[in-house]
Amino acid sequence: MCWRRVSTSALGSLLVLVIADASAAQGTGNPGTWEADVASFIERTLTAEHVPGAQVAAVAGGRLIWSRGYGFANVGERVAVEPGTVFRAASVSKLFTATLVMRQVEAGRVGLDDRVNDYLEPPGRLRDRDGNEAPVTIRQLLSHSSGLAVSWLPWASVRAYLFGGPQPTFEDNVSGGFVLTYPPGQRIVYANPGYWLLGRLAARLTGEPFEAAVANGVLAPLGMTSSDFRPLPALTERQAVPYRRSGDDFEPVLGPRALPVNPAASLLTTAEDLARFAGMVIENGETSDGRLLAPETLAEMRRLQVRQDPALETGYGLGFMVGQHRGRAMIWHDGGDPGVSTRLAILPAERIAVAVLMNASTADAPQRVATRVLDALLGDAASFDVAHARRQRMPPAWRRQSGTYRAVDSVPPGLALLQFFAPFRVEASNGVLRMRGNSFLPLDAVLEPTDDDGVYVLHGDARDGERVVFRDTDGNIDAYLEIIHLRRIPPYLTPGVLILSTVAAALLVLFTWLRRRARSGKQR
Repeated sequence: MCWRRVSTSALGSLLVLVIADASAAQGTGNPGTWEADVASFIERTLTAEHVPGAQVAAVAGGRLIWSRGYGFANVGERVAVEPGTVFRAASVSKLFTATLVMRQVEAGRVGLDDRVNDYLEPPGRLRDRDGNEAPVTIRQLLSHSSGLAVSWLPWASVRAYLFGGPQPTFEDNVSGGFVLTYPPGQRIVYANPGYWLLGRLAARLTGEPFEAAVANGVLAPLGMTSSDFRPLPALTERQAVPYRRSGDDFEPVLGPRALPVNPAASLLTTAEDLARFAGMVIENGETSDGRLLAPETLAEMRRLQVRQDPALETGYGLGFMVGQHRGRAMIWHDGGDPGVSTRLAILPAERIAVAVLMNASTADAPQRVATRVLDALLGDAASFDVAHARRQRMPPAWRRQSGTYRAVDSVPPGLALLQFFAPFRVEASNGVLRMRGNSFLPLDAVLEPTDDDGVYVLHGDARDGERVVFRDTDGNIDAYLEIIHLRRIPPYLTPGVLILSTVAAALLVLFTWLRRRARSGKQR
């Protein structure tokens, strides 16, 4: 089915608009005054990013004020996205695993600074590269600072996902333990196994399987009746199909629509259910049926625990990413799996939030949609106009900082070469310094210098207002933004040179082989 036909004939008429009284909201006014503009922006974004369907919910004053579905949950059968359509939350799931663990901390069953190995049986414990047990704490697992390597799905899961067969459980994946890549607490490295371990920990502390513990201890108290970590038939029968682009059409992503229970990624949910969680956070742990978390617990979850550089104002709390939106404190989490892209963003002081769920892989569409909704709720937007950026002559620092960068710790060990084929660019042009991203993290922003050496403010992007930091260490130029660590690539390792070198080597081998074959023919 052609995407253009989907976008023009269906998106404009879909679907249900749910508007509640917003008189208690701060800065929201009447949703009807901005929802048409926001809806138009969302439709344009889905068209541009080739996303078949999305679900968006907005919270103000701690409660749901707006919810809408766009496009199709099933393109082939023309099933529209409705408020009750279920999506995979991907890594937004981690917020619920973190909440379950924090409930165990409140109950006194575990301490944030306890060593996780004290709760694990050998051989499933964490070890350093010398084989010694590693002193990783619960806090470090929650904040992705444990020293575990970045991880994708284990090969056993990938094989089952692509070719069928039983999927290994997260318990299977952690049973053999893990070896750390870095000393604990040294840096942020996004590691799914840390949350698998937290799921196992929660199961041991509660005496229930993880999926039952999180359902009974978090989802049920929040009234999230359309959510579960298990692929229950009542949810999967109304689940949006994950898609990938195929020309102008869409194809379902191979493999099951719902993954086995996975504390890092398997939550099935709706945007309205995520709004219930956001409302609890905004109300400092209170729900309509009582208290889920103590205010001091949520304050610790929202506190910036670790960052990639001391000059950054963005990093990890406990479960949440911690940063800002237009200079206002924001906590959030993103998610991405094959055929799935998600975001839940909360501004606690302003008492607003937005949940975005999409059934296609897209690098930043959920972020851009969430940014637009938050701007509408706040009644403002970016004040920085890139066209009017302050121009200056090329400072010496800009010459050092310009060049091609690769993302460090962005792929699992053994696949490091892939980091060179999705580069970032930093370049001075027309008196301004710009940073450009890649297909995995689209970015095109001006870097505004600050009074601190090597520290810039990023403008002209959904991350507007965040800091970017450049450091020169031992001859390497490193850049840090959000939780991302970039390192400048020597010219001889840039993608163009690597590709040309590979082609040249292949041609040389082919030429040598043909020449030897010709000589062999003459000798005969």
